[in-house]
Amino acid sequence: MDQFYSSVGERVRELRIKEKLSQEELSERAYLSVVHLSNIERGAKKPSLDAVLRIAKALGVDVAQILASTPCNESVFQALSSCEHQLEQTAAYIRQVLKELEKT
Repeated sequence: MDQFYSSVGERVRELRIKEKLSQEELSERAYLSVVHLSNIERGAKKPSLDAVLRIAKALGVDVAQILASTPCNESVFQALSSCEHQLEQTAAYIRQVLKELEKT
């Protein structure tokens, strides 16, 4: 597998261990299967952006912290952080609209 994805997986494992979480606990928090998380950590599977965002949120870290040890430049980290913030705002708005629709 590509070195980029191996680095992402290693960083996820490091952050998970730092937070004293098992793969089972992190996978539950990130809404991923344990097998999928294990494959990501080993660099055997390429994580989607959605999976990286969910893992970051479950670990309580910024996406840039997961990608920090990868061979990307700072502008990519900034773009991903901005994207993450926008996705969270959009999700919050959609939840609000759905709640309003449920009332009617």
